Amino acid sequence: TYLYLRSYLPYAALNAYDQREGRSVRCVHNEEVEVQKSSEESASDTLLRAEFQRRSCVGDSVVKDADGNVYPTVQIGRQCWMQENLRVKSYDDGTQIQFSKNKKGVDVAYRYNPMGCDTCVKTYGYLYNWTAVMHGEKSSNENPSGVRGICPKGWHVPSRAEWMELTEYVESQPQYYVQHEKCNADCALSDVKYWKSDCYITHADASVVKTGFN
Repeated sequence: TYLYLRSYLPYAALNAYDQREGRSVRCVHNEEVEVQKSSEESASDTLLRAEFQRRSCVGDSVVKDADGNVYPTVQIGRQCWMQENLRVKSYDDGTQIQFSKNKKGVDVAYRYNPMGCDTCVKTYGYLYNWTAVMHGEKSSNENPSGVRGICPKGWHVPSRAEWMELTEYVESQPQYYVQHEKCNADCALSDVKYWKSDCYITHADASVVKTGFN
């Protein structure tokens, strides 16, 4: 089960060292919607459709975790995603996820501050070890994964297959390209201020229809 593209990356084949490292978590809704495109759809219609699809999910504009934290949602293609990383401290049953500054392991569920920064949690969420994320469940590469883990009810930890669906969808939409390169899907999935240098930010790039993932 994956958590995120580059800096997140926990999945079923992680070795023992990687499983104890802290990772960010982004949950995906259990239900998908089918996106229809007419063969007669114009370029302007495509842009309007993309603009709609990056808005909050129909019927689920926000989702609340066990601690009452509220996260906005975003519809990208068929998938409904949280628009922010998890910052929950407990599970629905009231079990607390222990906080640690430097202890790492897989025997106990731990959470950590991103970059050791207390004030960064609101922006980046907590980092969680593999045990905290999975909450006793086995990994899966199905689509959907079926692994609720640390996620709120009705949501689950995305599998590698689900991350691939997300990136492949974005790469199939020209309005998300940066410098006309579909390989820069990670730029379209990031807030402009967090774009990496090889996104080649220009005035034109800044006007790209972003996915709204962040």
